[in-house]
Amino acid sequence: MFPFLYSSYSRSLPWRGFYWYFPAQKPIVADPPLIIWLQGGPGSSSMIGLFYEMGPIGVTEQHKLFRRQVTWNTHYSMVFVDQPVGTGYSYLTPGYNQTHSYEGYTKSVEEAAQDFMVFLKRFYEQYPEQRERKLYIAGESYAGKYVPAFAASIHEYNVKVNDLSEEIPLAGIAIGNGLTHPVDQIKHHADLALQFGIVSLEQSLEIAKLAQQAIDYAQTGDWNAASDARIKLFDFTKASAGELNFYDLRTDVQNDWSWMEQLLNQDSMKQALNPDIMKSVIHLLPTLLENYKVLLYQGQFDYRDGIPGNTEWIRSLNWTGQSGFLQAERKIWKVDGHIAGYMTNHNSFTRVEVSRAGHMVPMNAPMPALDMITKFIEDQI
Repeated sequence: MFPFLYSSYSRSLPWRGFYWYFPAQKPIVADPPLIIWLQGGPGSSSMIGLFYEMGPIGVTEQHKLFRRQVTWNTHYSMVFVDQPVGTGYSYLTPGYNQTHSYEGYTKSVEEAAQDFMVFLKRFYEQYPEQRERKLYIAGESYAGKYVPAFAASIHEYNVKVNDLSEEIPLAGIAIGNGLTHPVDQIKHHADLALQFGIVSLEQSLEIAKLAQQAIDYAQTGDWNAASDARIKLFDFTKASAGELNFYDLRTDVQNDWSWMEQLLNQDSMKQALNPDIMKSVIHLLPTLLENYKVLLYQGQFDYRDGIPGNTEWIRSLNWTGQSGFLQAERKIWKVDGHIAGYMTNHNSFTRVEVSRAGHMVPMNAPMPALDMITKFIEDQI
């Protein structure tokens, strides 16, 4: 299916949004569920997910396209959305912002959620049959904020809508290596760096100081300073450990998005969202857990948003099934006879720790990622 560019208007702004829709290749049911994929960043195009992770099309090191054999699109329809406005091929209408300032760009996940609801309206107008099919919203990294915020907006919309035929058929959400509750997550960088052996004890203590600075700023509401302190933490770690890939500590080879560089260098949009980086969306999770299926997964070797930091806030969630979740068995999970990681499930909530993977689980462990999302959607966990 070809990509689609649509004109829209929200927050009193004219803009054009971009998405790429792929119907399920070999659906196993007549009305296959739809997965909407959101990249993180902030400012990263969802074309990364399409071309490098779980989409039906891949790109070789020679920048040639190929048909991916292991893709979530085999049984499920997929949409890859460039959002917020200013990300990838989504842009403010020419003539609106000539100064390349922050004006007009999304400054919070709440504003991004408004724009996402406009996208959904346009999408269902274009493909009305999708209103009869279950919807899953998935994403990774900074989408650990987008996904809960967008799902919460859908829930609020569905509660208020009078015409049941206009309801959005949200069934669940999936977040991979998400930055969801930064104040808890940032605490773990010092110990994690020391445990992986990439810094000395003294250096880990300095990382802990920088983390505490970010936390202190966040607690006083100085969000710009909190975000800047977080950046200093990663800069210090890089200076101490060398040019390791913080998204996958097994390697010092950085992810090569060079051919997509023009889609990723959206500095104005990124800077507009800078104050939002250290803000939490954990308060949205209880309502989502009570009403929808929720999958949270993390790769073993991710330094930025990996297992330890996510574990703390996951264990602090306040919903009716939390006690049962904390007592649930953590099961060994195998794919093709090999240990792929560990799964914990209770009622609507599933947490997966993925072995031999980093920040981008579908790229590092494609078969386990496919098995995981299939089990989640098909209620096989």
